Amino acid sequence: MNERRRERRALLQTEVNARTRSTSTVRILDISTTGMGVQCTEPLPPNKNIIVWVPTASGDLKLRANVRRCRLEMAPSGNGNGSSLVYRAGLEFRDVDDMIRKILLETYLEPGAPSVPGGPVTGSIGLSMTNTA
Repeated sequence: MNERRRERRALLQTEVNARTRSTSTVRILDISTTGMGVQCTEPLPPNKNIIVWVPTASGDLKLRANVRRCRLEMAPSGNGNGSSLVYRAGLEFRDVDDMIRKILLETYLEPGAPSVPGGPVTGSIGLSMTNTA
């Protein structure tokens, strides 16, 4: 399958926290300078604008994002026995300037970044539903 993304993505194992109508836990699957893929137990409505707090070495980075897609899928359960239903969502970051792009590149995408497989970044990300345009 051909890759359609504009930017390369780093695969992550970082667990993140999400705030929607109720608090739920989600996990970042991959991240780039233009967006990220997450796995969650509650659906994120497509075309909904959200606020995302991404952990970096210098603190949480607040980004605006749009939920591009969300689908139900089977995933291995946390204990390794069987599988469970989860939602996989694609988020597109909005209004990423050069400073934010540089921080994301340094934190997640440059060689030796601590977030690549084998060395995930620790921390949390919050998602908060907004009605921003």
